[in-house]
Amino acid sequence: MAKSKPTKDLKKYSKDDLIWIINRMASFGQGWYLDEALRELAHQKELDTLREAERISDLAHKHRQEYLDLLMPYDGKPWSEIPIDILQKAERAMKKAQSYDKLWNKLMGI
Repeated sequence: MAKSKPTKDLKKYSKDDLIWIINRMASFGQGWYLDEALRELAHQKELDTLREAERISDLAHKHRQEYLDLLMPYDGKPWSEIPIDILQKAERAMKKAQSYDKLWNKLMGI
């Protein structure tokens, strides 16, 4: 069974036109459908936000793990025995992780 194409292309209308159309439909007793669509839109936006938060969290974890992997061979040794290039790579990885943490906090409203 083939999907039917929408008969009206709403993308061609301006924002003001779409608001007028929605208000007009609501005045014909379609208010319940409008409320349902608004609830569904809010739900979809929340899911999108959570997916993005998970993606950002995964990136932060990846960089934090990179930091740990770089420093693990030097566990228990003084900082002075760790090669400078390893320390610089580890610092860059941690800074990236922290920047993703800040982005996650902003996205989640923290």
